[in-house]
Amino acid sequence: MKFVKKYFLHASIFVFSFLILTKFYFDPDLGLHLAYGNWFLDKGEVLRKDPFTWTVAGYVWVHSYFLYQIIVAYLFRHFGFTFVVILFGLISALAVLIMMPKRITWPAYAATFIGVRITIGGTGIRPHVFDFLLFSLLLVFLKRRLFEKTYFLPVWLLLFSAWVNLHGGYLIGFLVFVCYVILDSLKKRMDGEKIMLAIIVFSIAAAWAGTLITPFGFNLGHALGDYKNLDVFLYIQEFQPLIFFFPLNLLFAVSGIIFIYLVQKTDLGKDFPLMSLGLVLFALPFLVSFLVTFWAAYFIFVCVRYLEFNFRIRWSFLQMVPIIMAVFAVHLMFLDYFLSSTWSLNEEIKINYPENAISFISKNGLGAGLFNDLAWGGYIIWKHPEIKVFIDGRDGWRMKSGKSHLSEYILLSSGHCDLLKTYDVRTALVKSSFKNNCFTNWKEVYTDSLAKVLVRPY
Repeated sequence: MKFVKKYFLHASIFVFSFLILTKFYFDPDLGLHLAYGNWFLDKGEVLRKDPFTWTVAGYVWVHSYFLYQIIVAYLFRHFGFTFVVILFGLISALAVLIMMPKRITWPAYAATFIGVRITIGGTGIRPHVFDFLLFSLLLVFLKRRLFEKTYFLPVWLLLFSAWVNLHGGYLIGFLVFVCYVILDSLKKRMDGEKIMLAIIVFSIAAAWAGTLITPFGFNLGHALGDYKNLDVFLYIQEFQPLIFFFPLNLLFAVSGIIFIYLVQKTDLGKDFPLMSLGLVLFALPFLVSFLVTFWAAYFIFVCVRYLEFNFRIRWSFLQMVPIIMAVFAVHLMFLDYFLSSTWSLNEEIKINYPENAISFISKNGLGAGLFNDLAWGGYIIWKHPEIKVFIDGRDGWRMKSGKSHLSEYILLSSGHCDLLKTYDVRTALVKSSFKNNCFTNWKEVYTDSLAKVLVRPY
């Protein structure tokens, strides 16, 4: 009975985190990652020059997904969509559980729910899940001051060598690590305490060395140069400010208010490195929404350690029954949502991807010079590699002319018809509701509820 009482909230947090963060959704970029992972599994080589597009064929894609692509491709091949979805949900829930201390207060429990709900945009079968997991681990390691332990040096190397091959969020993790260590050292210096400078320097060096263990090495940093045009950030949803997305913006605001309370009323305000870290992480989603994953992890981490109101009530078991029933009811609500999700990959594809239209293009030899919807490029690459796409989710690419690949797609989609001749577009695979003056005279050769296929009349 004592064990159940002691870990009831822990178990509850794990369960509702799993039910909320498990998303039966085939992300538009997943097909691309599966294609790259399958290439490595089948041929044993790192795919560098792109073979899937016809507009920037041969482009060397420098990325931080190498390990992630192999993992998801292997799991999809051997276990299937449903298994992978549930596994990623468990990883997300584990990331939350990792941050839990032995004792959790009810206010912290409620705040954890808010943090979990905030991070939902970065979950599902997405590399952001590993950002959430590894950043949670990083926060625990920093709080335990393991950067001052010599025996932990190999762990920093392994942590960041794995992270750099899972998602680009490793850069945020590394910067947080370095900033926290530096701020902590400055605070100790101001307090007149001894600084273990050599071990700290070696810890940072080990973490930095880990970020270089990728198939692309130093070239990985060059990929950031592809994101120079503002239109790239404004067009891609996850690069837009979080304030545009309801109700996440409301929950984000609530989390900010709770953070201010923690800084002013609890010992968090005395922890200068951790408090400073929170100020920066809270500001990031105002610029780019996908960075809210890092704020959510931080918010959960500090709430379960510092959020506690000054009242003590001794509850008997009978008095606890209504609270337990309320918690149970909330779990049932999330369980109902979970069970009502689309578990079948075929059904998910049928709802979101124009398989019939793509098959029509393939069977009728209409794949040459294809202009496709951005959201469908990754799926085509995975399921129909015989068709070369105009564009996919790799949005930051730059062509030899120096122009952004995505910029050209946006211009063409918004009516700059001269680009049809520039690229010699012959076929268009677009949404059934798509309207564009550039395609007014094109012949519609296929249509269904999701998509239509247009063919150039000359």
